This record gives sequence, structure tokens and C-alpha cells, in this order.
Amino acid sequence: MVTYSVKIAGTEYPLLNVHYIRSYKLELQAFTVEIPYTGESFSIDDFCEIFRDNQLVFKGRIKSIRKRGNNRLELKGYALLHSLKPKKAVNRVESNVYAGIQVSNQLAGTDLSAGTIQNGDQITMEYGSEENAKFDRLKVLQEIVFVMGYELYVHPDGKVDFKQQCGTDRSSEVVFKRGELLDDWVDSHTTSVNHKVERIIVIGMGQGIYMKYGIAGGEVGVPEKTINRKNLIDDNTCQKAANGLLADFQNTVEYGATRVIDTYEGHAYDVYDTIKIVDTTIGVEENYRIMEIERSFDANAGEETIIRICNLTKITSNAEFLVETGEGFVNDLKRRGEEFAQNTQLSTIGTGIGAQSGKDIDSAVDGADADSNVDSGVHQHNISLEQETRYTSEVEGHRHTYVDYYVDYLFMSGAHTHAVNSPTHGHGVSSPYHGHNITDPKHTH
Repeated sequence: MVTYSVKIAGTEYPLLNVHYIRSYKLELQAFTVEIPYTGESFSIDDFCEIFRDNQLVFKGRIKSIRKRGNNRLELKGYALLHSLKPKKAVNRVESNVYAGIQVSNQLAGTDLSAGTIQNGDQITMEYGSEENAKFDRLKVLQEIVFVMGYELYVHPDGKVDFKQQCGTDRSSEVVFKRGELLDDWVDSHTTSVNHKVERIIVIGMGQGIYMKYGIAGGEVGVPEKTINRKNLIDDNTCQKAANGLLADFQNTVEYGATRVIDTYEGHAYDVYDTIKIVDTTIGVEENYRIMEIERSFDANAGEETIIRICNLTKITSNAEFLVETGEGFVNDLKRRGEEFAQNTQLSTIGTGIGAQSGKDIDSAVDGADADSNVDSGVHQHNISLEQETRYTSEVEGHRHTYVDYYVDYLFMSGAHTHAVNSPTHGHGVSSPYHGHNITDPKHTH
């Protein structure tokens, strides 16, 4: 039978229940712990360590303390990645500095430490529009991972690996089979080709003939995806990002989430590891990589474990585009985009663009095109708020006219995607409900 224990500020306490998530995502991963209240005094930012069968599986800092009734204390907080969030990028601009060195530099003075760090290539990046508006270090790591296509794994104790591929193949020893240790599918096992494209365009800083970009894949006219990253400030870095994203966009993607009965001891597997999933009722007997592990434990009810899996060779930004945008995630973004358009009333800015309550909005996340149907010539405009910039540029036969509103390089909601038939990106717009107050059939993007 599995056992759990918790240490707070180095002292062990009885545990009533716990919930935590281990994920590939470089985000603020939360935990909740409940212990009996017997008058102990804890402090915000105390370390909280969670053990499964006496093996460390999660470590973070307490950010809230709440007394529940007379005999329970609820502690909430975030994993050690949170220590990157309050700190700004070490340098606003990194010019031809190895990616691994940039990663290591961001860890200094945080709760994280360097494990196995591969240097990778020299990349040139801009982390913020000016010195007093630098990215936080968590976003810096997100951007480095995006460009390099490397995986970044944070061990439970805070040690960081940055490698072409993290994790271990445990498929011969960790097997979840329907009727034995595989209980059911929380999110259905899905095989998808919705995001298959043959060409990736990554657009960086600049406009017109000065615009930086990289292109990977086929010729003009094949299914493609355009991704905007304004903090990429040279062609080589844009090209590296495009090359890194292309491979998994050309493959059939498999993913899902399953509830399992976990009889394996302690920390037997983790994010990025490869395990075997067998469900003969749906014809599945394959090896998959772990994207996320969600665990809950109650002293009375026992443990529940949900494992999110996929067949991607690289679980980085492409996992976000290929897997998460394939399901409810894209609908959530659409809702947020519509709310953003309504709340900011873009149509009153006087730019000739009306949001029309978001009718033309599909999705947006950091400027990424997340449309699930990718046809020839699909591209995306980012419409946020504040400073307007218009520019037209040629990218290997594609004529792009952009109207961007920058908010510290975060391309949030209000994005919309046009599917056009011509690789020159020209098409007629005759309905104001298309999201533009434009009736000229010669309107060209």
C-alpha cells in the first residue's frame, strides 16, 4: 500500500491529504497539503516537501496558510519553478550566447540548480522591449526552449536538466494495462492529423525588408503554419526555431489521459519518461512519453493518479500546439479572445478594425497560430492593445501585411486567423461580420 508523508521547513508532519501536478510545462505548478492543526506556526515561503513511499516526489514553497475548522490546516503553494517568476532576465539582450549557458545564468539566485545542461547552439534573443521591462526568468526559459527545441526537466529537488531529450525509457518495467492497472481514460485516446503541415514560418523582430524570419519545410503552396515571436532578433534564431518545430508537425499525433492504479513504488517514473500503455478494447499497445502526472492522496480514500501521455519525440512548445490545442484548450482560448475583444472594445480605437464581439477570433497564445485546420496560406494577425504598427513584407512568395498592438511582447487575445486560397494571401472581405469594418474586395493581407 502506498504511503505519503510531508515535511515543512524540514520537520515531518502527519498528512491528511495532498494534491500536486508534475508537468512538462514551464509554469507555476501548484500543490495543496492538509495536515492536522495542533498549534504549529508556519511561515509563508517555508519549504514543503512531499514524499511517496519515502521518496521525494515534489518540492515547493508555501504561499498561503488557511485554518479549516478547529483541527485542519490547509497549505497551498507552488513548485520551485516559482522562484524564477519574481526575477528579471539576467541580460535584456543575449547575442550569440550558447542556449545552455543562458539557461544556467537564469538559475543563479533561485531555488533551482544546474543538473545536466547541454550547451546546444549559440542563439541571439531579446528578453523585453527595454531594460526596465525585461521578461521574468520563467518566460526567458520558455523562449529558450521554444527556439532550441530542447526539453527542460526540473527534478523534484530543483535540479534542472536541459537536453535534446529528457527522461528514461521505462516501457519494459512500467506498464499500465486495461483490466489490471489501467482504470479508464479521462481524456480519450486520440489519433490526430489535424495539425499536420509541411512548412513552418517563424517571424521575429522587425518589419518590411528588415523583418527577421526562418522557414523550414516545403515550397510555397503546401500546408503551413506561421508563428510570431517578436523577441527573436536574428534570422539564424528564427530558422532554428522553425527547424525544431517542423518534425512533429509532419507526424500523426497520439495523445490522451488515463487514470491508473499505481502499484509502483515511490518515484518510479516521471515527466518525459516513456511507459507502455495497453488497452486492447481500443487497439492500443504502444509506448508513450509522459507529459503530466496529477496525483491526489487522502488518508482515508487512498491515491488517485492521472497520467497524460503522447507520442511526441519532443515535448516542448510543439506539445502545446499539437496536443493541447486539439481539444478543449482551443475553445478556452476562443472564449478568452472574445472576452478580451469585448472588454477592450478594439473597434473604438480608430484603426479601421472592429472586433465585432470576437466573431472572427479563433485563438491566440503568445502569438502562436493555434488553428486546428491548417490549409495552404493560413496565417494569423495578432491584435492586442496599445501601440499600433503596420508593415508589409515578402517571405518567400507570401505577402504579409500586419497590424500589431504590442503589450510587452505578449501576444494575447484578440487574434484571428484567415484561411485563404491564394499563397499571396490576398482575398476579398465583403462582410462586416468578418471582424473588419472593411468592404473593399481588394483588401490584401
